[in-house]
Amino acid sequence: MWIEASEPLRVRRLVDVVNLRPGLPVEFSEAEGQRLLQRVPEKVTVVHPLADPLFTAGSMVMVRSQIVGPWTASVAFMLPQFPGGTTQVGWWYCVEAEARWAFVHESLLDRLTDKNMAVSQ
Repeated sequence: MWIEASEPLRVRRLVDVVNLRPGLPVEFSEAEGQRLLQRVPEKVTVVHPLADPLFTAGSMVMVRSQIVGPWTASVAFMLPQFPGGTTQVGWWYCVEAEARWAFVHESLLDRLTDKNMAVSQ
């Protein structure tokens, strides 16, 4: 269960201490999440988890760019974008190719195939 706080909140669990911050959901077990919701319902809410990322670190992808045209890149790392006032929910990927890199939303990435591999970097 993913829990998000409406204000900074320190939560002690059996194995560690978690500092909840607004806009940064944390995954709890079902039992821990229910306990937290019962103890401080005015400070925490359940948020829906994102789908699994489409690509993993090291994946080769095609970036669809309207400015410079399509280019191939490798995924360096990814960051989740949870609901909360943003227009695009999902995964953001840091992609790199030679000397350039960019943060790109998953909606602008395609899996690299033999068909689109000929596009230059």
